[in-house]
Amino acid sequence: MSKRTNAKAQRNGEVVRYGDTTADVGMAIVPRLFLRFYRHLESDGERLTDEEAMLLVHVLGEAMTDPPAPLPGLEELPLAASSKSRRRWLAKLRRMGLLFVAVRDNELTWDLSNLTFNLERAYHARRHLSGFFTIGVELAPDVAQRILEGDYSDVPDKWCEQAQLCAGKSAGGGRP
Repeated sequence: MSKRTNAKAQRNGEVVRYGDTTADVGMAIVPRLFLRFYRHLESDGERLTDEEAMLLVHVLGEAMTDPPAPLPGLEELPLAASSKSRRRWLAKLRRMGLLFVAVRDNELTWDLSNLTFNLERAYHARRHLSGFFTIGVELAPDVAQRILEGDYSDVPDKWCEQAQLCAGKSAGGGRP
């Protein structure tokens, strides 16, 4: 049991209280960049729903522990959603270019670096756009390179083509 009593967080005169057990179990770290900007990302007319974002909240919360904890499998994440829904959400994340999966030496790696690249783009775009906005998902140069090097499994054709275009631009093959 924690020696803390009356655990709380305070900001701008508002207080959120939570119990000692909550403090004992620990808090998940989820980047505010994700919480504020995931809804602004769009790929071929698709945007993330709040349910799909919650899957990523769980993944990010588990991945950003100190020391890093092993990521539970998709089925072990404490979500109310069915296995079918979870697999559908995962497929959508891959289709949207927000998640790439690498398998090496029997180790599965979820690469969310293209998600964070695009969240940063949305963050910077907010200064130039008013009201609700969306930005199209683009490939980060390092992700494009890893696609071309064959680091990921089952990359959607759209992202393979985009990686080829990125390679052409960086080699001077792009338009002036």
